[in-house]
Amino acid sequence: MKNKFPFHNFQAGSRFSQQPVRLGSMLLLLSVILISSYAKSKVNQKQAQATSSAVSEQAGSQEFIEVSGQNKQVPELLYQSADGGDTWQNLSSGLPDNINISRLYSRGSEIFLGTYDGLVYHCFDLHKGQWTRENIGGLFKKDAITGIFGGSAGPYISVDHHGLFKRVPGTGFWQPVAPSVFKDLQIHDFLETPDGHLYIASGAGIYRSDNEGLSWKYVFKSGWASSLIYSEGVLLATATQGIIRSQDGINWTCTLADAGAVYKTGAAKGTFSAMRLAAPWVKSQKNSSWANASDDILLTRSADKGKSWQKVSISGLHTKQLDDFVQAGRYLFCSHRGGISRSDDGGKTWKLIWKQRNDSEMDRMDLIIDGAVMYALHGKGGCQE
Repeated sequence: MKNKFPFHNFQAGSRFSQQPVRLGSMLLLLSVILISSYAKSKVNQKQAQATSSAVSEQAGSQEFIEVSGQNKQVPELLYQSADGGDTWQNLSSGLPDNINISRLYSRGSEIFLGTYDGLVYHCFDLHKGQWTRENIGGLFKKDAITGIFGGSAGPYISVDHHGLFKRVPGTGFWQPVAPSVFKDLQIHDFLETPDGHLYIASGAGIYRSDNEGLSWKYVFKSGWASSLIYSEGVLLATATQGIIRSQDGINWTCTLADAGAVYKTGAAKGTFSAMRLAAPWVKSQKNSSWANASDDILLTRSADKGKSWQKVSISGLHTKQLDDFVQAGRYLFCSHRGGISRSDDGGKTWKLIWKQRNDSEMDRMDLIIDGAVMYALHGKGGCQE
């Protein structure tokens, strides 16, 4: 009978007598190769993990990327409404609950957040909750992000008393804008008009650029300015004297005198609205302490493009302290310690559409409008101007 396994029965001197030796050598060599390959793969895997970790730490985004909502309680920081404030969705997934957000900017599906400790976070899709931390040079770890603004070459951010920065397209880095002009300024607002002019409202007044930010003109020098707004060829701003107006962006006139007050403005179809968020501060003759001259909320409207203003009688707004004010079409919104209220009749009557859960004096709610979408940002602190 023929052997079914011929390699198991060889005679010395036959032509097959050397095959077991050769086969054993081949098996030994193959084992060495496999062991070496496995060892190299483990080394490469560890190197890749180390590199990935180093890159994440360098970008500052390691703990904010792909945070699972199942392993982490979603904080109550950022809400979105697409139906005029009737319903709200919590979109805080991926953010740590101890983050102290100072500013928000929305550009379509993208969101930028700034914090009081100088950090900027960027998210391409809020519904996925994946955030990355962006680099501003690592110089402002204790200085607040005081503004995030849009613009055709932006977005832009301002850092407390460190000037203005523009995002480098396609990167997560931000470069200073005209540091010789804005380096030490407190920047309150930034605006780009449809004709391409840029405006910056600051603690020193208003600056304007006609060449995409390459050079700047000092156009308003009479104290601080904030809350820039443009509508139908007219510019408005809040300033030391009250509300100021300009048609050419260079010459400014005060049309609502209320020295020392802080206003937030809105516009729709040629009509301006201005809500006083803080009354002027006066010094008491008895104890030399400072306090608001009036606790009354003041809402004014202008039907002639900001030339004259009429006070609006308010009912249903049961608060004496406002955090923010925005206008979206026919709706007016304001946030306060009680929550968010809305008016659909020009501010005459108000309805509480969102009741605040916490009643802490340190809690505030900022409102941001992006087209038909509104965001409510829950933060800490008082006036942000």
